[in-house]
Amino acid sequence: MLPDFPSLKDEIQKVAFAKLRRRVDMGDPVFSGVRRFSQHEGCEMRYEQYGGTVVQEGPDKIGTMVEIQLAEVPGLIGARFEAKLESMAQGLISESARAFFAKLEASSKRAGTSIDAAGKPVSPDMWLDMMERVQTEFTEDGQPTGTLVIHPNMLPAVKKVADEIENDPELKRRNTAILERQREAWAARESNRKLAD
Repeated sequence: MLPDFPSLKDEIQKVAFAKLRRRVDMGDPVFSGVRRFSQHEGCEMRYEQYGGTVVQEGPDKIGTMVEIQLAEVPGLIGARFEAKLESMAQGLISESARAFFAKLEASSKRAGTSIDAAGKPVSPDMWLDMMERVQTEFTEDGQPTGTLVIHPNMLPAVKKVADEIENDPELKRRNTAILERQREAWAARESNRKLAD
């Protein structure tokens, strides 16, 4: 019987998991920008959603299938080991992003902040309606922050709409009024925020 090296296996596993976690955390440009935290205890979480609805739910299971043949094991070092980790990471990145966008869609529908364009092209009115529904954060000097995620194919249409809003005095006034209402709502949220004990 061959000797077992449990401490060496534990060390290799720690290194592999750390590399895998780092790769998954940085793998998707949208998902990697989302704040996250570890919940070490409990099987449910409760939070207040935009609009005041309290949501209580458990965690989603995210995983990927990885197969390692016994014949692969002796040569699973260096570049081959990195390639196997990359394959695992790609599966986890894909599954995480899919779960993230599904959760985002369900949450926005539940909060009443989603808009169904029903196949129509994006218009300035639709864009302003969408911006009205977004909870916007601001910097201390009052500048809006955040990131809008759109499909690359939508970029020309969104640029066209942004130009229309900028060049039409009425649309620009509406946009400014929306930003001002959101700035006031943000200031109210900030002043009512509960500080940790």
